[in-house]
Amino acid sequence: DCFKTSLWREYIIPDSSNYEELYENGNFKSGCFINKSRDTIKYSVKEAFPEFKGGQQKFMRFLNQNLRYPSDARKNKIEGRVIINFVVEKDGSLSSFKILKSLYPSLDEETLRVIGLSPEWNPGLQKGRPVRVSYTLPI
Repeated sequence: DCFKTSLWREYIIPDSSNYEELYENGNFKSGCFINKSRDTIKYSVKEAFPEFKGGQQKFMRFLNQNLRYPSDARKNKIEGRVIINFVVEKDGSLSSFKILKSLYPSLDEETLRVIGLSPEWNPGLQKGRPVRVSYTLPI
């Protein structure tokens, strides 16, 4: 078996920046990004998905406090999931909302409304730096 071990360096020619990452038996241990000004950003997680500030439980509380089941959907006994996609930006804000699986017009609108109310999230990270991430969520 072939595993990364010791210090690995990646050079990015166009902007003179580089990464240094430490591995042990194929497992990432730590890393740092060094930009062309020689500023260093250290990281201990190579990649991280975006998440609602406070975690999943706090996000569920946010949804429960803000979702209002539309009366026409209730009257017509419409139940199920709306699947929404959005982008978590580098600053944690949300953008580019899109319904991927529609259920009923008023339920789709309510999903868009509530996700649009969401406070900023913790952004996704790649090599210690915030990145834009497309996020899909069933509501």
